[in-house]
Amino acid sequence: MSDTCCDVGCWQELVSAIAAAVDLETLARQTGALTRRREVRSAGDLLRLALAYGSGQGSLQTTAAWAARAGVAELSDTALHNRLRHAADWLVAIAGQLLAARLDAATRARPLRLVDATCISKPGSRGTDWRLHAVFDPASQAFVQFDLTDVKGGESFEHFTIQPGELWIGDRGYIACSGCIMS
Repeated sequence: MSDTCCDVGCWQELVSAIAAAVDLETLARQTGALTRRREVRSAGDLLRLALAYGSGQGSLQTTAAWAARAGVAELSDTALHNRLRHAADWLVAIAGQLLAARLDAATRARPLRLVDATCISKPGSRGTDWRLHAVFDPASQAFVQFDLTDVKGGESFEHFTIQPGELWIGDRGYIACSGCIMS
């Protein structure tokens, strides 16, 4: 597993850029992401662990081994899993604050909605059983709409109520949408 950011200077530069818009330490305390600092010493270290695992380059075990080798944290794969599980709200809040910081005054007048779907499978299933479609509002840092469909419910804006003036962003799965043009 390669380092999320090749050298310490590069990592420090990234954390500094994020910290200009987000108080990582305070937000970590407020969301409960960083309550004990035994293995993970700072919010920056927790962010580095989350980005390393979130890159999909390795398992929890591989990420924990990388963290020890890189001097980020000494923890087991189970401990890493628990830390990341408790950091979910914190990571969502970071993303929301970063997006809010980037929006200019003209864009803030128009609500932004981010939409995507994920596949859900029953235990023992060999494929997708349901799709969960979700809409995220970066300004409120919360999900505002959900729709659960069977496997045939493809990605489409038609699963949601779209208000005039809202800006919606979806991946290429949302391209085909009859009747979704708003005036």
